[in-house]
Amino acid sequence: MSTFEEKLRRFAEVAIKVGVGLQPGQKLFVSASVEALPLTRLVVEEAYNTRFG
Repeated sequence: MSTFEEKLRRFAEVAIKVGVGLQPGQKLFVSASVEALPLTRLVVEEAYNTRFG
């Protein structure tokens, strides 16, 4: 069974690769509320990995 952290990480991956469709070399601006910080950090991490991966 997946932990909440694993589910958030998977959601961030889907958000970047499918929802945003970020391609290597593209820039992404992220803005979020403090309450969304755990997910935001994972989204930024996934975007960084996609951009420079």
